[in-house]
Amino acid sequence: MPYCERCMTVFSGDVCPECGKKNRIRELKPDDPCLLGEFDSIWSEVLTDVLTQNGIPFMKKGRLGAGLAWTVGPVLEKEKIYVPASALGEAKDLAEGIFEKAEESEE
Repeated sequence: MPYCERCMTVFSGDVCPECGKKNRIRELKPDDPCLLGEFDSIWSEVLTDVLTQNGIPFMKKGRLGAGLAWTVGPVLEKEKIYVPASALGEAKDLAEGIFEKAEESEE
């Protein structure tokens, strides 16, 4: 499966859908960090708690950076969450479960 080293995304095709580049694409390895998604700060905390409870390692990267996020508050912060390729399927299932329950409770 194609993997973009720059964006850390898994996709199908010849060009990364995130950056539009071809030159950093290679085959996916089990320990490669893969983008699970970008989430609001509150949902990021919920998801990382669930990942921790299920023994899935992760890495978070904020868009604003710590200083600006501290100044404007967590409401405006978006965080990208990355998991190892070997755990991507399970992490996606957990994320979908969380957000399905959140949508059901809003109805």
